[in-house]
Amino acid sequence: MSTERLREFFDAADKDDNGCISTEELVNILTKALEGDRQSALSLANEILEADVNKDKKITWEELSDLWSKQ
Repeated sequence: MSTERLREFFDAADKDDNGCISTEELVNILTKALEGDRQSALSLANEILEADVNKDKKITWEELSDLWSKQ
């Protein structure tokens, strides 16, 4: 996935436009992307939340892009 597509994902997930993705926002967009498979969405969300450097249960653009660059 390109940086542009990752940014599109981030912006779509950040429903309240506060510059970060909450756990709820993350699970919701992943559930939708995985066609309603909430269990897989929760599993994937937990992996993404490992990038949460300050452990506030929110993912910033910087945290997500850092995680993606390590993949």
